[in-house]
Amino acid sequence: MTGPDLSDDVPLLVEQYRIPGLRQIGLMPTTGRNLNAIMVDAQGGRYVLRCYLRNVDLSRIQFQLDFQEHLLGKGIPTADIIATKAGERLVNTGQRTWVLFRHVAGTGYDYANSEQLRNAALCLADLHEAAEDFAEPAVDDDTIPSLRRWWTHGAEDLAELHTMFADRDVAAELAFLDAWLASLTRDFPIEVVDQLPPAWVHADFHGTNLAFVDDQVTGVFDFDVVHRGYRLEDVAHATYCFAREDATSNRIRPELAAAFQEHFDLTDLERAALPAFTVATQARNAARYRIREREGADPAAVLRGHVARMRHLCGLAP
Repeated sequence: MTGPDLSDDVPLLVEQYRIPGLRQIGLMPTTGRNLNAIMVDAQGGRYVLRCYLRNVDLSRIQFQLDFQEHLLGKGIPTADIIATKAGERLVNTGQRTWVLFRHVAGTGYDYANSEQLRNAALCLADLHEAAEDFAEPAVDDDTIPSLRRWWTHGAEDLAELHTMFADRDVAAELAFLDAWLASLTRDFPIEVVDQLPPAWVHADFHGTNLAFVDDQVTGVFDFDVVHRGYRLEDVAHATYCFAREDATSNRIRPELAAAFQEHFDLTDLERAALPAFTVATQARNAARYRIREREGADPAAVLRGHVARMRHLCGLAP
């Protein structure tokens, strides 16, 4: 998916920057969640011009940029944000909000490369440490996937899913989610879960949101859903993403999962809750499915996919 035509916006945006010869040369592949135009200047320097479609609230985007710049200042590899002539990080064209980043060279994750897995784990651990003193208040809404929400708003979110998907042939999936949430909150009451170490959570730390040159991480991207939560959210989700057989598989390779997790000094409680959190990071509320519908996906099909993954991770499916 390449997204809508950008020809009306890009010439206007180019004028906002003191970059001689800046022009668009293509689009990066996208799922429709955001648009990323590949730009080049007169000297051949590359940039990425991002249009924010998923998070359109300006205060949320500013928060994400502040978080990214904080990490960059702490030595975490991510993209420089390029200011406009007026010193602004955001450009709003009326209907769209754009930010220009310096391009970071690299390729996506190679599932056959255990050294890349190790360095991805080290990068995530460093990210958590670097973010510890990020002092800004979070700017969140109900589309930000905080796992704690399943304890505080789980019944409400499930009721909304039942309403949203009534007559959509997903009764079995909704019944699974009902039973899953009852089991999760019974086995790990909120009083226990709140003893887990807190952290700023990237929440989308996977192989296509990182860039590698050889085995080294050269960039961490996509802070759309960063939030304050439990460190285990990131560890559980990233273990699933990096220790799978490949990008299409739900089978986690135990030896690679152990290799990834050894860089986090997990507490006993984190180790006990890790399997449950690995499943829980795949659950979505109605607000997230409405976003997918807005992006052109069939939300019922997306829900079936999420529940199938959850069932596999629970050992209930092949």
